[in-house]
Amino acid sequence: MAQLLSSRTQSDVLECVEFFKVACVFKIANEHIGFKKMLPLVWNKDNPAIVNAVIGAYHYKYIYNGVTQAENEVEQARQALSIAAKLVKLTNNATLADITCIEELIRLLVVTKKEEKMANIDIPAPVFAALWGIFEGKLQDVTTAQRRGALDLLRMAAVANRDILSVKIERVVEIGFGDIAEVTQTKIKGLKKKTKKKIISFGFILTG
Repeated sequence: MAQLLSSRTQSDVLECVEFFKVACVFKIANEHIGFKKMLPLVWNKDNPAIVNAVIGAYHYKYIYNGVTQAENEVEQARQALSIAAKLVKLTNNATLADITCIEELIRLLVVTKKEEKMANIDIPAPVFAALWGIFEGKLQDVTTAQRRGALDLLRMAAVANRDILSVKIERVVEIGFGDIAEVTQTKIKGLKKKTKKKIISFGFILTG
């Protein structure tokens, strides 16, 4: 079935995307293969209908599916964290090509909120709050890889809306030069405060 995603016929591709969208609800075996194969279609600028279908399918699988009307803030936060965790999982063991496609997907999910026909296809604000919580290490049993993944998603979203990242640019620099940095701690500790301030200022120039 996933082979139809490579079809040159729009109707074939749209039907295939819809199939995998429904398949994720019933947890049909290997439905994740279809989602992985449809991801590069977010770059199909010549066919907006297919791009929108892929965005809708990913939104349904990772954001909408299983979410109910939250009765209170605690339940809303729990659901947002669940969604954030699923999105972070998207970045696990992702190749450079995968990351490039995920970045475009996240950008489009942020941008489409401005379009009337796609108004409900977006990433809710509480999910970004949950991603910040993961990145800042405020939650228990969160791995360094998950924290980096959360920051990567926030960076991707900031391509469409720079305010998402700029509101906490100082925290990004502070934590980024902390225990989750990939370079050696010796080099990190050797950086002068003045250097860090320059980086923060540069961040504000880019995002402000």
